[in-house]
Amino acid sequence: MSESQRHGRIAGVFVAVLLTSAWPSAQVPPNAIRVGDQWVCQNGFKRVGDRCERINVPANAIAVGDQWVCQNGYRRVGDQCERVAVPPNGIAVGDQWVCQNGFKKTGDRCQPIDVPRNAIAVGDQWVCQNGYKKVGGQCEELKIPQNAAAVGDQWTCNLGFKQEGTACVEMSASEKAAQLAALRKRLEPSGAYKTKVDSDAGDVLILRNGAVVEVTSGYVGYIGYSKDAVLFKSGSNWRIWIEGKRAYPCKLLKAPGGTNLTVREVSISTVAKDGEILVLSDGSVYEVSSIDTIHTRLWLSSTTVLLLDSSEMINLDDGDLVRVTKLR
Repeated sequence: MSESQRHGRIAGVFVAVLLTSAWPSAQVPPNAIRVGDQWVCQNGFKRVGDRCERINVPANAIAVGDQWVCQNGYRRVGDQCERVAVPPNGIAVGDQWVCQNGFKKTGDRCQPIDVPRNAIAVGDQWVCQNGYKKVGGQCEELKIPQNAAAVGDQWTCNLGFKQEGTACVEMSASEKAAQLAALRKRLEPSGAYKTKVDSDAGDVLILRNGAVVEVTSGYVGYIGYSKDAVLFKSGSNWRIWIEGKRAYPCKLLKAPGGTNLTVREVSISTVAKDGEILVLSDGSVYEVSSIDTIHTRLWLSSTTVLLLDSSEMINLDDGDLVRVTKLR
């Protein structure tokens, strides 16, 4: 069973628990918790009539609802969990293994990749360092004009200068003023609020952090109970991302409370290693959590994403949220 299938099964287990364990009753049996006017068995117990009985969990496994799954690095074999054989320079991911950064899976081994000068390993591939450009199997230094600086494998003119052909020439006073104004606006911290949807009435959503918003474009449809949401500003307008949906333009009817996150919108430059590595347009490189690559392997270059505190990323085109780690 793959990691994505395993987590899909976990989600299914929780749904099954809610559907099969809920039981209207004024009395809550031992090892159960009340949910509204019903009760469900605690984790590690299953409903048997009007009781909750403990399930048998083997060594190296954890209870998930009324079933169990093997811990990371173990594989289910019958009613037991057996350790996954991980080769040198590999790491366990669920019931499988992947090679460490700088190594490539070849059969049942992890072989080191060849990384040229002025490059760094990114998964089982490599990318050129800042200021260098990939040419064949090498990294060649960029030819950067005066009053310019390297940005990834390209260059951009310094503040107060503009590009004319392959040179950077000084701007006029009015152009400099306009550039500074645009820069100040872009550098203003863009707040985002991570919360949940408490209830909805058509296009009006009531959020757990006290905010009330009205979706102004797009069909939201059925949301479901207590779905995650991120309320954020895109330019001068508000948008809301909803778990299992996507991001929608909205109008803020009541301001949110609580602490906001630091976010920024940026586009993807390259999707590498079957979705495990994302290179952004600003030259930064992120590694995607192994359980989320089922989404990112389908992402396209030029896709706009919302980066939350450099630890989570939301695809604003299709609504996927993935966990990431910054590599560069």
